[in-house]
Parts: sequence; structure tokens; C-alpha cells
Amino acid sequence: MIIRVFCLLAFVLAPSLMAPHQTSPSMTVDPDNIPADLEPCLKAQTELQINGTVNPFYISGDFDGDGYTDFAVQVMERKTHLRGVLFCFASHKMLRWGAGTSTGAGTSANSSWDYRSWELARKGGLHLSAFPKVKFDSIILSQPDEGGGLIYWDGRNLQWQMME
Repeated sequence: MIIRVFCLLAFVLAPSLMAPHQTSPSMTVDPDNIPADLEPCLKAQTELQINGTVNPFYISGDFDGDGYTDFAVQVMERKTHLRGVLFCFASHKMLRWGAGTSTGAGTSANSSWDYRSWELARKGGLHLSAFPKVKFDSIILSQPDEGGGLIYWDGRNLQWQMME
């Protein structure tokens, strides 16, 4: 009897366990989870929508070194579904990395930026110790089996640094 139950469970569960994990292209984000300080920046970028396919969908840090909290948000261009990151600085400056704009990372404005994970690299932290020219908090983007890189502010523009 136990063997029959086990076989039945294996037959029922096996297809769902073996199927590749698929998500919708934009995976909606609960509006209650969007910080109030971030809302004006997102509303000003009407051609973009939040891309919730990677958790967390936003990261906060001091990306420009002014001592105030800035945000980096995963976004997607509404028409093309091209992915990228929108930087929303406390100074109200907004910069888009990807999502229909050139990244400076060897991709054109029409390229799909296919990172699967991201994290904050704090100024003075272990991740940035190998990059002395990086002076502020930065974002690490990673792609499975391909490596990734670092997006950082150099005082004038966003820059890209490959990481191995």
C-alpha cells in the first residue's frame, strides 16, 4: 500500500518538479511594497514598468556619495520588454541602464539585459576592494555561467566593470 501511494505521488509530482521554472515577463509587484521615496521617479518614467522577475526588485544605497539614500530599480520598457536598471537618486536625477538605452557593457540599446541576480556592493566592502576607482555603493549584476559585472557611478556617469 505504501509503495502504491509513493508511486502515485511520484507520478503526480514528477512533471511539475522536472519542468523548468518559468515566470511571466514582468511579474507584477504589489504597489504597497514600493517605497514612497521611489514613487515620483517611477511615475516620471511612464515608458517603463517595474520588472519583478528577480527578488528584490529594488536596492537602496548611496550610489552617488552624497550621503542620501538612492534607489536602483529593476525595470522593463513597456513596448519592447527590454530589461534594465533605473537609478533614482535622492537629488531627483534619474539614469537608465539598459531597458532601451545603451549600457556601456558591450550591449546596444536594443539588447536584452539578461541578468538573473543582483546585489548591493557597499563602499569599502569586500566586493569593491579589488576596484579602487569605485568610490560609492554599487550594484553587482550576475548571469549564471557567464559571470557578471559592477555598475557604479564615477561622479559623472554610470560605468560598467566586468567581474569574474
